[in-house]
Amino acid sequence: TWYTNMKVLLLDDVGAERSTEFANEQINALIDARINSGGWLAISTNLSKDEMMHHLGNRNASRIWATNPDLERKDEAKVVINTAGDYRS
Repeated sequence: TWYTNMKVLLLDDVGAERSTEFANEQINALIDARINSGGWLAISTNLSKDEMMHHLGNRNASRIWATNPDLERKDEAKVVINTAGDYRS
């Protein structure tokens, strides 16, 4: 598929979608593909780690957090501040 050839894949607003078994399977497939291809996976979300575990399931959330070697602690993520205005307002 096309995204396996991309250097960076961005999943935007993870957690805004309805949590279903199908959605979680698709996210799992994306994570697998990125790990196997060596590509980067960037995720934007308003979810905390605990909320992510509840919404995406323990396995997906654990893999997202565990595969980020740049985290100083496994319960926090680096924050990138987006100063762009909200296009909806």
